[in-house]
Parts: sequence; C-alpha cells; structure tokens
Amino acid sequence: MKFLYVFLLLIIKEHSALDFEVHTLQNKTIHISQEKLDWYEAISTCEDNGLEMVTIKSKEEDRAIHQVIKDMNSEILIGGFRFDREDIWRWDNDRTALDYTNWDSGEPKQESSDEPRIYCIFMKPSDGHWKSKWCAEEAIFICQNSDENSKDLEI
Repeated sequence: MKFLYVFLLLIIKEHSALDFEVHTLQNKTIHISQEKLDWYEAISTCEDNGLEMVTIKSKEEDRAIHQVIKDMNSEILIGGFRFDREDIWRWDNDRTALDYTNWDSGEPKQESSDEPRIYCIFMKPSDGHWKSKWCAEEAIFICQNSDENSKDLEI
C-alpha cells in the first residue's frame, strides 16, 4: 500500500511538471505555464513546483525571454507588481524595486480605484514591451528556478 501511495505522488508531481514548457537561458531556467491563471494563483503554482515568478533584471534577460515567447498569441504575466497607492514597482520574489524596465509607450498606467488593487506586469509577445494590468486578469505566466536552485543550473 505504501508503494501505491508513493507511486501516486510521483504521478501527481510528474503531471504538475507537464504544465510547464521549460527553457534554459544563459543565466536562468524559465518555466512557461500552459494554462492561464491570475497573479495570485500563478505565484502559488510556481511555489508549489519549487519555483518563483520570473524576474527580468537586464536588457539581455528581457531579450532572451522575448525570443522564447515571441510566437505566442497572448500577453505573458511576469513577476513584477505594484500596489495602486504606491509608485514603486517591485519583483515578487524579493520585493526589490525594478532597476531595469521595458515599458510600452504610455506605460505603466497610473490607474487607481476605490478598492485597493494590485497591478502586475505583462510582456507583449509582439515586441517584448511591458504593460501594466490588474493582477486579477488571467494569463500564461513564467516561473524561474528559485535563487537557491538556479545557482546549480546556470550556464
């Protein structure tokens, strides 16, 4: 019976790994979801798989990720966010402010609402530029190996 339980756990774990398309870039491994989720669910899914939402901290990383997603037909959720009552955009994994950005023209929008909201960064496959949208919007998302795991996988 114990063998059956372990076997079922392995099948479940293997199935969750099938939900991602994996790409090894120069300095990180990214995992692109195969289903659309909102930001909150995307964070949980990344964490459940030992990953974190992707950060893009240089023009080179931005270009490399854009090359992977350029043929997709919908915007891709990445790991940046801001609270609507703040002007600071942060990365989800370490809460640091963005040093590098690739905003589209007119972005980021400075929307505000009566209810507190969180806004997220979406990458456009057509040109790689970033857009700000409400985090409740569902989208394909990108995870990366967490910092402690990515050190072993860097090329």
